[in-house]
Amino acid sequence: MRKFLGYTAVLLTLVACADGGDDAIDDDDGGDATTTTGATTTGATTSNGVTVSSSATTSSGMSAGGMGGMMGTGGAGGMSAGGMGGMMGTGGAGGMGAGGMGGMMGSGGAGGMGAVTAVLLIPDSSDDAIGQYDPQTGAYLGDWLGPNQATDPWSFSTPICAAQGPNGNVYVSDQLADAVFEFQADGTYVGVFADTNDGLNNVRGIDFLGTDMLVSNNGENAINRFDAAGTKLSDFVVGLDPFDVIVASGGDVVASDIGTPDQVILYPQGNPAAPMQLLATNFPQQVKEAGNGNYLVASFSAGVVSEVTPQGTVVTSVTVSSARGVHPLGNGNWLVTSSSSSIGVSVVDPVNQTTTSVRTGSGYRFIEPATVP
Repeated sequence: MRKFLGYTAVLLTLVACADGGDDAIDDDDGGDATTTTGATTTGATTSNGVTVSSSATTSSGMSAGGMGGMMGTGGAGGMSAGGMGGMMGTGGAGGMGAGGMGGMMGSGGAGGMGAVTAVLLIPDSSDDAIGQYDPQTGAYLGDWLGPNQATDPWSFSTPICAAQGPNGNVYVSDQLADAVFEFQADGTYVGVFADTNDGLNNVRGIDFLGTDMLVSNNGENAINRFDAAGTKLSDFVVGLDPFDVIVASGGDVVASDIGTPDQVILYPQGNPAAPMQLLATNFPQQVKEAGNGNYLVASFSAGVVSEVTPQGTVVTSVTVSSARGVHPLGNGNWLVTSSSSSIGVSVVDPVNQTTTSVRTGSGYRFIEPATVP
């Protein structure tokens, strides 16, 4: 006790010196890290080389937050750990790493987000699970969401598309459950985002236009639009039988339509009043950007996956029987899905026209990128 009182007296003396301070259901119907410079303190006063009081020390980029002075606050980390608090200070909040350690009389900083991984998510409607795949090679990485159990608070029937929203949550459209389910990035169930009460009936692909969700809804022959809270807004477009919809990086909206005629439609800069036919093909399902300005289209009944320019010119087509989903891989190949069990999930080499199986099975659907813990 005497020792603590003596320490307090010294501290108070030092402080006194301080300055500042799918209608159609296909299976049935045929860089280097950047770091900043050293931490900077403001309004710090020293006594015999010891910093008495300082403001928060900070850093940005991917480096750790700086350590606070004797009474200072540790800086917040960029993508690393938060800084350690001073003797009476508070540890800084972690960016994507751990929160900083509190000082002797301070508080520990809030924990960060932790490490995250880029994956491709593919629903499997055979066992109502969602698998993870390597976005570079297409290799299977295990399930993001295991097979749906009777005790789960959600109930899948035919999950089609698992798309990550602007808020980081993953939204799963289910064709026969007539609903869109919402999950956190770690798979924690949030709830039903939209369902039959919102007019959903036979829903397929989904994507995001800003913070709004676009939903391919056969029951209303429309691409529905919902705000971030799940409130239904005016439809994006009506008068088609949409199977998928994407919002391209340049602002165009592209939809696959299995009405009459079967086609892929491009809405320049998201203008529903100025549609143009991108591709005429039999039963188009998923559409994706190819990564080079072109689009990839998986055509179920045509049995091909095609690359097409924004002007509608087919660059190449690869035979993939009963093709459902497609997504470009980082190595230049395409990851595809098919209702043909022997194809299942496969990697397509569009140059050599070869297909290599990753997983067999007939339930695999659309392919979407996500970042998960």
